Amino acid sequence: MNTRNARFKVIKAINKFFINYFLIMEHIIYHFTTPDYFNLFKDKEYYYPQRYHEEGFIHNCFERQQDHVRNNYFQGIKNIVILKIDTRLLEHPLIIEEAKNGDSFPHIYGELNLNAVVEKIDFLNE
Repeated sequence: MNTRNARFKVIKAINKFFINYFLIMEHIIYHFTTPDYFNLFKDKEYYYPQRYHEEGFIHNCFERQQDHVRNNYFQGIKNIVILKIDTRLLEHPLIIEEAKNGDSFPHIYGELNLNAVVEKIDFLNE
């Protein structure tokens, strides 16, 4: 690898670190689910999505990404529950990772402790 490529990789890594740092500084992330599934955790301390045991983490998004998540993963689903999560209250690691579309999304690597949910939003998806 030549010096120019090595410098570019270092700059890219530093840039990614600072982007992730400032994204985490938002302190609020969102998780989408359905009312029926979320109600299964009504009397529980922890929540995990249906595919958690396959994937090993919980998909979330930042406020600016909500439309993307709703339009791409909840199209045709009329009733949605959006969990507003305070990242400072999480008991498990939060990692910001780049998706295939090049955007960075927050993932919780562990079950979601429900005391980190600061608001449950019942959303009518029209």
